[in-house]
Amino acid sequence: MSLKLTTLFLLPAVFMLLLAGCGRGSQLLPAATPTATSSPISKSTPTRIPTVTLLPPVGRQLEWPIDVGTSHFGALGNKLEGFPGAWIRPHPGRFIWGLMEPSKGEYSWKASDNWVRKWQKDRLGVLVTIWPFTQWDQNSCHAEDPPVENPIVFPQYDPDLFLRMYPPCELQSYTSWLSMAVERYDGDGLDDMPGLKYPIRHWEIGNEPDMQNPSHTFFQGDSEAYLNLLKLSYTTVKTADPSAVVLIAAPSKWKPEVVEYWEPILGGGSDFFDIGNVHSLQGSDDFHASEYRRHLDKSGSSSKPFWITEAGVQRLEQEELAKITIPNYASAFAAGAQVVFRLARGHNTGQVLETYLLAARTFGDFNVVTGITENVVQFNMPDGRVVFALWDNGTLPAEVTGKVRVITYHGEESSQEASLVVAQIPTLVVIEPGGGS
Repeated sequence: MSLKLTTLFLLPAVFMLLLAGCGRGSQLLPAATPTATSSPISKSTPTRIPTVTLLPPVGRQLEWPIDVGTSHFGALGNKLEGFPGAWIRPHPGRFIWGLMEPSKGEYSWKASDNWVRKWQKDRLGVLVTIWPFTQWDQNSCHAEDPPVENPIVFPQYDPDLFLRMYPPCELQSYTSWLSMAVERYDGDGLDDMPGLKYPIRHWEIGNEPDMQNPSHTFFQGDSEAYLNLLKLSYTTVKTADPSAVVLIAAPSKWKPEVVEYWEPILGGGSDFFDIGNVHSLQGSDDFHASEYRRHLDKSGSSSKPFWITEAGVQRLEQEELAKITIPNYASAFAAGAQVVFRLARGHNTGQVLETYLLAARTFGDFNVVTGITENVVQFNMPDGRVVFALWDNGTLPAEVTGKVRVITYHGEESSQEASLVVAQIPTLVVIEPGGGS
């Protein structure tokens, strides 16, 4: 038995001593020691997007390719075409405990292997969502607890997979499955998927656990229950793959009652995630990036980056959505978001998709972003280009002179004098190396 698996089998026993039963809430582990907080990002301060430092490889570690995950743009779904370096967040994906271990001790990897091969053929960075539910486990201690009123419906899956969504009952069974899943795709040469080309490294623990209403439920447990699940999952993932990157789940929306659910989780769990996570499905100039950054800072996670793993506005017409795409993404990056994933429905066709692709191709792999004003954001690119995103009559900084390339959010291009550029509509301005200034 490997050292990693030996260590893993000890984890549930440790947690069993710390958790008071397997119901909705349990005794908290000691809270993480808060770190110093920082003030919100200034609009005039360059933001060098932080990265998570991966630990040195162990054994025959597959290298992370230089062309994968280079963009700051991603999308929900199993595929994304149109620009290199893209990220995807398969939703719900295949990493559902009940799919991969339908009966206790019987594992099925074929479908997830097929998806991984497809993602790797397309050279995609992948954020995997872990769904910690299988009904044979749920029934072992939650059989008498109320099921979900309306189980979530993913057309490709049986709704009974999500009939009960309480914290796992058999902790050792859960950690065994999770460890095996991470181990299979970590690329260290031990129990890897045959033909794995590069590691699956990014793992999100659950989805919107605060979402618990009759029409939509993703978790049946209070803040304490999710915090304990996060701690156990983080420890399990890191034991299987020390180079793994763990994301906390995201708030479903930005409302007071949702923020209240998350405050004890962020406060007590800062040592148990590497990257913060937020969703933005209602109108917000920066996809709630600045608000979430402040909450991370005050909860002791000021050094952690964050991703926006669902970004968009529902129930808007195509032209309205297209018009706010460049301002929203540019503002979110200026406020500190590291990667932003667009929604699928309503955002993957027509002019909205074209504007999204225009932004991703033009400044998606930036290495430094600076919020100049509320309506002007500067992106410094690895190849020496400088790209400005402007809207609401934004103008270029006075030091930019000469001819510049101007692209409207509809993709119409022209060459203009820098001093004459006034962005009456969302606009990108591209300055080639040696140009402008």
